[in-house]
Amino acid sequence: MTDTFRLLCVDDEPGLARLVATYLERDDDLGCDTAVETDPREALRRVERESFDCVVSDYDMPGLTGVELLSAAREVEPELPFLLFSATGPDEIAAEMVRAGVSDYVSKHGGADGYTALLRRVKRAEAGESGRFDAGFEDGRLRDVALDGVCTVSRTGPSSSSAKSTASCTGTTPRSSRASRGSGSTPTPRSNTSARTSSRP
Repeated sequence: MTDTFRLLCVDDEPGLARLVATYLERDDDLGCDTAVETDPREALRRVERESFDCVVSDYDMPGLTGVELLSAAREVEPELPFLLFSATGPDEIAAEMVRAGVSDYVSKHGGADGYTALLRRVKRAEAGESGRFDAGFEDGRLRDVALDGVCTVSRTGPSSSSAKSTASCTGTTPRSSRASRGSGSTPTPRSNTSARTSSRP
């Protein structure tokens, strides 16, 4: 692993991919080096030939979904932290995320709070605290995901990040020995509030 935390941002909307990368780069505490890909297949090729410490990816993309990209990337790097930042609701893809071992999920519908949640989850991955998404069901429905858009995990097991709604999560396996660093101020980016659909072969 390189000294600089390397992050790959994948989204088929170029403007949003660059926005996410810029937002994360602007945080002085994280101090990351970002790369952007709009084609998930090209993103996979980069994972195969380069070293990344974390991937932040959309789900709904042409060619490969975010979960399909994760499954292929984990064949190259089994412990690679992989976060989904998506407008696709977690209840629609929960089973896929659990099977593939998604580290965390953050909703694009959260507006500025969603970006803050994403930064927090990337910092957990940078500190070696990235876990695996696990979904609980009640009466055939996925339990609500926490208000910050993610399931909350820690070294000692699952915990709640919201008093109003929670998601069930597994424990974690540390990937890095980096010490966790404090949070800095965060700018307020625009939000992406509409889900997209795309045709795949």
